[in-house]
Amino acid sequence: MPIAASLALRSYAQDAAATNLQTQVEGSQIPFLAVVGKHDPSNTETIARETTLRLYPRTQIEVIDAGHYPTFRGTSPAGTIR
Repeated sequence: MPIAASLALRSYAQDAAATNLQTQVEGSQIPFLAVVGKHDPSNTETIARETTLRLYPRTQIEVIDAGHYPTFRGTSPAGTIR
């Protein structure tokens, strides 16, 4: 991974770890689409159902044939969500 990409990823991870949006969004009635890659080892459908549905009760969860990033490790194009 190039140095700039590595630094950007580290910065993103640090920001995400320091930011807690749960209190701002929990129970929101805004419709929400969560897309989960069935080959993603860390962000699974089970985790999405346990967390996202609590925060956004009107969530629709779609599982696609992909890893964490839809363009990698999958056989279906990311644009096939209906």
